[in-house]
Amino acid sequence: MANSASPFGLREEDLIAIPVESLKANTPINFDLYASVGGSDPRRANDIVLFASAPSNWHSAEPSMLKKCGIAHFFIRPDDQKRYRSYLAFNTASRTVDRNGTPEFRISQIQDIGSHLMEVCFHTGMDNLVLDRLQTVANDIVTCLEDDPRAVLHIQNLVDHDMYTYFHSTGVGILSVAIAKAMGENNADVLRCFALGGLLHDIGKRETPLHVLNKSGPLLDTEWDMMKKHPEDGFNAVKSLDVPEMVRDIILYHHEKRDGTGYPFRLSADKIPLPAQLVSIADIFNALTTTRSYHRKRTRFEALMLMKQDMLGKIWVDAFKGLITALTEGEAAADDKEIRSITLG
Repeated sequence: MANSASPFGLREEDLIAIPVESLKANTPINFDLYASVGGSDPRRANDIVLFASAPSNWHSAEPSMLKKCGIAHFFIRPDDQKRYRSYLAFNTASRTVDRNGTPEFRISQIQDIGSHLMEVCFHTGMDNLVLDRLQTVANDIVTCLEDDPRAVLHIQNLVDHDMYTYFHSTGVGILSVAIAKAMGENNADVLRCFALGGLLHDIGKRETPLHVLNKSGPLLDTEWDMMKKHPEDGFNAVKSLDVPEMVRDIILYHHEKRDGTGYPFRLSADKIPLPAQLVSIADIFNALTTTRSYHRKRTRFEALMLMKQDMLGKIWVDAFKGLITALTEGEAAADDKEIRSITLG
């Protein structure tokens, strides 16, 4: 193949190929698209031209037309790879949950859609379009758990390492609603706030360096200082959007501890909003029951016992009891008896 430079000074080997089929009809794209031209002339086989500059809109008729012209893929610049990945994630997240499916299937759909939507949030940030989709996912969580509270048991916690943060956020949203319902909360608007707060609780981590987020060993003091900024970074990410105060509180205060040892403000129990304390329980439990680079996945019983031994005095006991109730409600699961044996006396 020839290696002639394009009018833009670009070559195929300097770019990333993407399939034409990956572009969904009538969707906005925020990355430049390049195409290879030159026809049958081998000296021009690698010439690259700008096909569409961002922002633009992709039309449904274009894929078939391009294939007739022999174009099966486009090219993007390496520095647009994150935008392209977010574009794919957002289109995946635009699917809807099948309300007629089994609880297990619905939860898996919610996790898949929610995690891809959170991937968009982390790569491109928050805006009203993303917020609207997140609110739809929050409503799906509430509806699913109202139809069958035991659906919470179908959360899948063995996920790809790179997708952990996105799946974790969706899992925390599901667990937060389950705990709130187990504690007697039935107001749909409040439950949706718990779901949305769980989804967004870690959105500030998009500002945290990846080497800190994914570090397998203990954090250095300087790295820990970076990590502790994420609640405030998350609050700042949503402050210009129409996000309920309860959700903002969850984002800002979910790492505060009742004994005053939390962050970012070291608040004591009576100063920490209760919704944030509840989501903190869901956050800890979901993290403990997921395989990470620095710890193995715990069983539900092991996670609860670890929370009881190491966290009581730091977490809201009523919400911890609510978690136990949520995990043992209705038809018995295999480890229900073991979990019910956990007492807080």
